[in-house]
Amino acid sequence: MWGVKIMKNNLFIQFNSYEVSEDHIIKALKENWLAQGKRVKDMKNVSIYFKVEDKTAYCVINGKEHIDIAL
Repeated sequence: MWGVKIMKNNLFIQFNSYEVSEDHIIKALKENWLAQGKRVKDMKNVSIYFKVEDKTAYCVINGKEHIDIAL
């Protein structure tokens, strides 16, 4: 629409010598979701809170389901 292109984003979280990318977190989240027998297309909204001290991504899917991803 109106010649607008979708911008590709790259997010990296760095803490001391540790680094994790947004893509890595999303991939791990999708794998966990699929392992629960759910479909990726059912993920309508995802909020991710990353706590660097724990190296854990706390994910909220569709405003109600929670998945913690230790990285």
